[in-house]
Amino acid sequence: MSRSSRRALATLLVASAAAIVSLPLFLGYLQSQLHYQCEFVGIDRQFQCQDGASYIGIGIALVLSIIVVLATALGAVLPVFQRTAAARWSALILVIASILPWCVALLATGQARARDVAWPDVLGVVPSILLVGTVCSVLAAAFRGRGVSHAFVWLSVGLYVAVVIVQYELLMSASLSVGILLCALYFLPARERELSRSA
Repeated sequence: MSRSSRRALATLLVASAAAIVSLPLFLGYLQSQLHYQCEFVGIDRQFQCQDGASYIGIGIALVLSIIVVLATALGAVLPVFQRTAAARWSALILVIASILPWCVALLATGQARARDVAWPDVLGVVPSILLVGTVCSVLAAAFRGRGVSHAFVWLSVGLYVAVVIVQYELLMSASLSVGILLCALYFLPARERELSRSA
């Protein structure tokens, strides 16, 4: 395995570990703010939430989604994918992988929110920030090999960090997505240099 592949693998594993460690934050967000698995009880109609065991199912689903995202990103950086012909798809695969964690978070949020609660009341400006960040990621892949590509990657990373500032419970998605983007930023140029030297 080349040096760039080892660094990319380490970056992805650290990002995935951070996502799993921050998973309880997201589960707490579903419970405390979206009242997932909760119901009104008593005269004063306060929310009564179920115990932690009732969140095991969605927790397992989120862990599996992290594994799927990790596997998608690994498909672009493992040695089996090192051939020049296949390398052209690496940027696109990594961009798709960087978007998937946010899709998972938004899907879980949409499923957990109460039916009478509107999206702006749940996430506020977060979807708008994510949309701009996603567009920047796609543009980074489109302009790969040019200086402007790095600018789009860093802009996307900055926007994802802004999402965490606005809604820190989304650290799970942000850590994984930022890790994948940083992997793309430093891995792809290094691998292209290695391929050109070995050609």
